[in-house]
Amino acid sequence: MKPLMTLSAALLAATMTATGAAAAPYCDALGDRDALPSKHQKRGPFHSDAASGWIIGDDQLRARFEMSAEASLLLSAIREEFTAQGATLAVVAAPPRPLFAPGEALAAMGLAGYDAAATAAEFQAYVKALNAVGVAAPDLLAALREGGEAVYFKRDTHWTPTGAALSAAALADALKMRADAAAPAMTGGYEEKGSLSAVAEAACGARPEAETVAAPDFAKAGGADALLGDAAAGPALALIGTSFSDRYKRDAYRVADAIAHYTGAAVENASISGGGATSAMEAFIRSGRIGEFDVVVWETPYSEPLTNLSALRQILGALKSARIAASAEGQEIAVSREWATVEPEIAITAEGAIELEIDGVEVGQLDVELRGADGAKTRIKLRKSKRVEAGRRSDRWTFALGSIDPQSIDRIKIRLKGAEAATAIMRAL
Repeated sequence: MKPLMTLSAALLAATMTATGAAAAPYCDALGDRDALPSKHQKRGPFHSDAASGWIIGDDQLRARFEMSAEASLLLSAIREEFTAQGATLAVVAAPPRPLFAPGEALAAMGLAGYDAAATAAEFQAYVKALNAVGVAAPDLLAALREGGEAVYFKRDTHWTPTGAALSAAALADALKMRADAAAPAMTGGYEEKGSLSAVAEAACGARPEAETVAAPDFAKAGGADALLGDAAAGPALALIGTSFSDRYKRDAYRVADAIAHYTGAAVENASISGGGATSAMEAFIRSGRIGEFDVVVWETPYSEPLTNLSALRQILGALKSARIAASAEGQEIAVSREWATVEPEIAITAEGAIELEIDGVEVGQLDVELRGADGAKTRIKLRKSKRVEAGRRSDRWTFALGSIDPQSIDRIKIRLKGAEAATAIMRAL
């Protein structure tokens, strides 16, 4: 494996502090949330060590993987919807990146107190919970720790091509689809400029050099390219994910090729960079193409585990919307950036899903608050990303109630966050 490039002498001289080269941040501003450019403050402060080259955003230390009973119920229902529509649902959950930083680097960054063991246990319990509801999900923490190569970049939030390949191999094992394929050759030549290097440049005035890492060459190993003929007659798999699977909008880490190599399946990549855990999946569901695939792989980043109830309600709602025609009768309501209270006149069916059709509104955030006569309330945030291509968007905003009793809903408050006034038709599925 080609060694990682080091920082230039000029940058090192500008960033070293009195603590010495062994434990020096790239610059003090990087570790000061208030000193960061505004667009980076939400993810900061950033912990760094110029000697080892590692940068970790504070947001990466906040990931929570506890699976609630309601999340398990919603995930089980989502899995059942995929089964009913003819596909097996699998999840590729990227493990938390800080778990792969060396202990000495964590100490140099001032993160010696980071409880890696507790985070690892929580993540692996999350993976077990996914499998417990029938969703095939490999334990990528264990798989990547056995990799022996760099599986995450030091100055980028994503996995390396090697990390992606190891994840694909673990997925194939979890699906019991492991193909008899030779180990891929390693070219040793992928260069990543690094999203965290860009943050360092914005805060410190100089950019760390790019990282060069090993990369599998599947074609030379009889992989994805060579398998196309065989895969055409075999299983079909859809990859629905984030920038982990669509880096630079061209799958730079060749995740789809890795999955094809290790499963022998024909893989279609419908991931969306910057779309979060739900955008690509909702767009795919609303395309009506689930039945074309034997397996649908939902790749999710460590920053957005499938424990968010709003996200799960949105995906389950989209699945129900794709399968069931909404009731003909609807309730016309006005929505705007201000909260509006609505007394529901629609009859919510056993499907337990509500859909709002907002003409011309296909991106943004719709906040819904369900209120009971007893004062109980449930807040739901539906998000639609502008990263979704225009032809894949929908003006239907749907959410599933899950265990919420429709009869308990007394009022509904709605806000179209940050948008002008619009008219919506609220229907039950």
